[in-house]
Amino acid sequence: MAKSIFISYGGPDENFARQLNSKLTKIGIRTFFFPEDAVPGEKLHHVMRRGINDFDKVILICSKDSLDRPGLKNELEETLQREAREGGEQILIPITLDDYIFEGWFPEEVTLKYALTDRVIADFKNSSFDILKYEKSFKKLIRALGTSSKITYLSIKSDVYIRDETGKIVDWYMEKEMIPNEKIYELTNREIVGTGNIIPRYTNIGFLEEPKFEGGSQTVITTLKEHPPIGKPFKHIIGLDVIDALTQENEDYIFRVHNYYDNLEINIYFSELRKAKWAEANQRINSEYYSLEREFIKEHNGKHLQLSIENPVVGTAYQVKWRW
Repeated sequence: MAKSIFISYGGPDENFARQLNSKLTKIGIRTFFFPEDAVPGEKLHHVMRRGINDFDKVILICSKDSLDRPGLKNELEETLQREAREGGEQILIPITLDDYIFEGWFPEEVTLKYALTDRVIADFKNSSFDILKYEKSFKKLIRALGTSSKITYLSIKSDVYIRDETGKIVDWYMEKEMIPNEKIYELTNREIVGTGNIIPRYTNIGFLEEPKFEGGSQTVITTLKEHPPIGKPFKHIIGLDVIDALTQENEDYIFRVHNYYDNLEINIYFSELRKAKWAEANQRINSEYYSLEREFIKEHNGKHLQLSIENPVVGTAYQVKWRW
């Protein structure tokens, strides 16, 4: 697993490189990003050589603005030389912001072009203007890097069962599928519900601790009795009672995405005595809500509402609103 990344780019792509650097550091990967990590007064070629040879992987940002710059060419050549010294180890991971690498880039050393185009190149074209495209591309990138995260999350399912006509008693069920990348001792579920008192009921692995309040929401931690096998998928299931929740005429259920998943599924099951008359789904990005297209709501008949999203955006809150 790559625990450190050297980011190679041309000056005009610094804003993109900065955004990429920020997201990599947030998931625990140590990076070298020139504006933040270069030591003043040190010779540039020493900085470049040390970074490329000391870090696990090198991300090369490819674009019309970067590929023809001498500095990036030097970093590409140094990385290829390191791969050769290390017996063909795959260290270089190219990502592209446009089609220049395929259609317009003709370096004097034609082998440089083949060294890049013979690899799978991560596609970030137009992602600066499309947050969903960026998140999907970034998710593929961290899989290629081998994230330093303790856990690789595969899917998540969140079910809310409203048990009575008042909405004061709710069964809350969550099922996550994941792969441990190292030994894990506990699992954390954050921002479970904004209102109501949580009573832990069961889990399929370990035991549930008492909920903790964090910033207006509640967190439940599962302490594990034994370590799940490293590198093999397993399911983590928890069940909770939520008391004195969903008591207003207009209600909502909000789920914030903290990790990268292939799929998020949210189910709201309404009581026979209190069916929903109307419902809608939204996503919140940067404090703004946007309506989701109807295709994401797989079912809504007053008894059951299902929201299903592939590659949900990390940091986004997905909201289901309804009226009794």
